[in-house]
Amino acid sequence: MKNYLRVAILASVLLNACTKNDTVPKTKAELLTSGSWKQTGAQYKVGADAWADYYSNIDACTKDDIITFKTDGTLTLDEGATKCDPNGPQVSSGMWLFQNNETILSTSVGISAEIEVLDEKTLQIVFPDFANPGNTNRSIYTR
Repeated sequence: MKNYLRVAILASVLLNACTKNDTVPKTKAELLTSGSWKQTGAQYKVGADAWADYYSNIDACTKDDIITFKTDGTLTLDEGATKCDPNGPQVSSGMWLFQNNETILSTSVGISAEIEVLDEKTLQIVFPDFANPGNTNRSIYTR
């Protein structure tokens, strides 16, 4: 009986060791909606391939904002600990969707941005500078 038990345990260990452990990569929607994002970088384009930092110029009340993209196509923007407008809402909401084969992230607040990086920890987008037509901005968000 002990030999059968040993054989069964050994067979179980060997089968588990040989089992494939392939993980299915997450979709862009799963990556975007699997947690909240906080802006940790901002740049503007200064040449063909050069970027300059402007994150240091962003107000602290904006830097602590948290954006959450939800699986139902809605989003929330939480003003964080410091609100830029004390009389404004703490949380506002809107809609989001992917366009152009999931290369463009569009929101109901009128921003359509090209996705440069989207992974478990980073969302990096590029979009036109509305204050300076013809210029380009980059925002970097992390979890």
